Amino acid sequence: MYQKIFLTFVPMNLVKYFIMTDQERKELLQYMKNAVKKMEADKDYSRQMLVEIGLYSQDGTLTKPYKHLAPLQESGVLRTF
Repeated sequence: MYQKIFLTFVPMNLVKYFIMTDQERKELLQYMKNAVKKMEADKDYSRQMLVEIGLYSQDGTLTKPYKHLAPLQESGVLRTF
């Protein structure tokens, strides 16, 4: 038996690993809100995070998996640093 999660199907015996408690959800949401505030306030920190997650390289160019976003970058929708 399968359950649909994020437009994919996961075996029911693995669903427990994808489900958060209300407390975990609240903590994650608070963490994310704090991270966004910090990124908005500190340009260097936000650049560091974009490099750490692999979206950008150290020189500010898109990494290979995200090269398809170059047209957005060129049009100004996706900013460079």
